Parts: sequence; structure tokens; C-alpha cells
Amino acid sequence: ESPAEVLALSPSRDVYVDEHERERLQVEFDPQGVINAREVKWKKKDGTVLTVSLYARAIKNARGRVLAYEGMVLDLTAQKRAEENWHNSEHRFRVFMESTQSATFVYQGQHLLYVNPAAEAISGYSQKELLEMSFWEIMHPDFRQVVKERGLARLRGEEVPARYEVKILTKNGVERWVDFAAGVVELDGKTVVVGTAFDITARKQAEVELEQNQELFQRFMDCNPACAYLKDEAGRYIYANKATERLFSNIKGKTDFDVFSDAIAKELRANDMAAFLNGAVSNFDETTEGANGL
Repeated sequence: ESPAEVLALSPSRDVYVDEHERERLQVEFDPQGVINAREVKWKKKDGTVLTVSLYARAIKNARGRVLAYEGMVLDLTAQKRAEENWHNSEHRFRVFMESTQSATFVYQGQHLLYVNPAAEAISGYSQKELLEMSFWEIMHPDFRQVVKERGLARLRGEEVPARYEVKILTKNGVERWVDFAAGVVELDGKTVVVGTAFDITARKQAEVELEQNQELFQRFMDCNPACAYLKDEAGRYIYANKATERLFSNIKGKTDFDVFSDAIAKELRANDMAAFLNGAVSNFDETTEGANGL
């Protein structure tokens, strides 16, 4: 509106969304004569609602009668909309984080600001206990220093690995392996880190057992005086024990056609294919040539 149109407005009816609010403000603030940062709802000519912050003081005569008001108004509509969007986003974030199975946490500086129920479950600590800890305290002593250094460096904007595997120590002293990932975000104008952790303890235990089984298998096969080997579907040797290597050195990675004559190689290949197709233990009498041709 033009200045003339504004001056012609009735504040209670044309400006305030609630036409009685101006009267309530007058009753509340006339005695002290000052309105300081009071949020009220105004409306534009087209009916659009605004949130404004009202600053005003009463101009009184010598007898204390209010003659007029002077002041200013700050439009808070965009700010309020941004705050509402943030609160909605925060609500969605919490709903998602509290339903996910991965341990999730947020930290700023040295201290945790948020942990989800999955973080409580994997650590054995309550949310209250975790929020009183530095973010690296839950780590196993073998990893505590490196997690602290990387975590603080990440907050400083330095480049550090975004994902790695570390070991934590639960409240009951149980060691657990986790697949840890983290990234930096802005929250209320401040830099924070959001991280997730998946429990990979079972996988780590399986890897150790597999390594132990492979070592046991290797020792057993190397002590076996008979030739023992493994081939892939293409006929390449992918494993050979010491007895096989003594007869055919550097055989791994080769096929029978690289080691033997065509006639013998074709026979061995035919036996291999028959065993593949059979899908069970097959017995063959095979004749091969040693490195010296015998």
C-alpha cells in the first residue's frame, strides 16, 4: 500500500489477524509505556499472514494520557518459516535415526550431542551415560587415540578417512568390531559430525576362523606326501601343495596345456569337465609327465 492507504487503515481491523489483539496490547503495555520485541500476527492487503516483532513506546501528555505510539516493526516471517522447516527436518531426522538399526551419533567438539537407541544397544551404555562421554571414550584402547585424532581433525576441516573399521569396548567390557563412517554437517550454524556404526563382530570372528582353517588346511596338505591341487573352471591351477610343487614347479596359474603334452592335457581336461558335470567325487586313473619328461 501507499503511505496514504496505510494511514487510512484501521489497525485492529485491517492490520492485526486477531482484531482484538491490539486492544489487549494496549491494556498490557500502556501502564509501562513500552513494547519490546513482542511477536504478533499481522496481515497484508491480500490476506497473507505475517509474523512481526513489535517495538513501540507510548507518547503521553503531562497527565500521563497516551496520545500516540511510535515504534518499528521487524518482519520475522522468513525466519519463522526457516525455524519451522528446521524443526520439521529435525523431527524427521530423529524419527529416522531412532528407527534405524545402525548406531548413530552426533558430536560437536569433544562431546556427544545425540545418540540413537541402536547406539545404546551396541554399547551397553544408556543415552544419558553416552552424552556425558567424549566421543572417543567408547573405543577400545587400541583405537582410542586414532579415533580422537581423526575426529577432531574432521571438525577442523582436515581430510581424514570417511570410513574405517574399529573396535569398541562395551560397558560390560566386551570387545565389538564396528564399520564406522562419519561426515561433517552444519547444525544451527555450527559444525558437527554425524556418524554411523554397524556391528561387524560376527564377520570379524568368521574371518579369524577362516584364516585359522586355511592355515590348518595348508599345514595338513603340505605334510601330505601325495600330490594335491585345486583348479578353477577354466582348468587353471589355483592351489598346489608342496608335493605337487616339487614335481611341477610354479604350476599355480597355469593350465594342463601349459605343463603337459596336448594328448595328456586333453585327457586331464576331459576328466576335469566330467567331474564338474558330475558334481560329486569322481575317481580317475591319470598319467602325467614330470618336469624331466618322465
